[in-house]
Amino acid sequence: MEKFNWLHLFYAIILISTAQIAVWFQHNWQFINPKYKPEWWGWYVVAVPITYLFLKGTYFGVTAFGGDLWPNRFIGFILGIISYALLTAYFFKQPVTSKIFVQLILCFLIVLVQVLWKEKVQ
Repeated sequence: MEKFNWLHLFYAIILISTAQIAVWFQHNWQFINPKYKPEWWGWYVVAVPITYLFLKGTYFGVTAFGGDLWPNRFIGFILGIISYALLTAYFFKQPVTSKIFVQLILCFLIVLVQVLWKEKVQ
């Protein structure tokens, strides 16, 4: 792969995964602990570091792919789907059904198409 930086991809995956997990808790903790309703001020405070993680992750992801935006978007998408599936299964006992499993496979295929299918843009 021309202009590809594996270290930057690693940084992007760590930062975006952390952000996706944080967002899951930010959105769903209200159902685990009803004390923390959407009106709780803390959700707005944690939005700042979560945004920072997404911004830095996006920077490293786009840099890893030599300036291409689309591969990083799909990586963020699949990391969000994976973290959502795992955390929802763990905290809410909503298992990964065969339908969800097939959808996860399709997510991986989308990323593989983006990473492996190279077209020359003129």
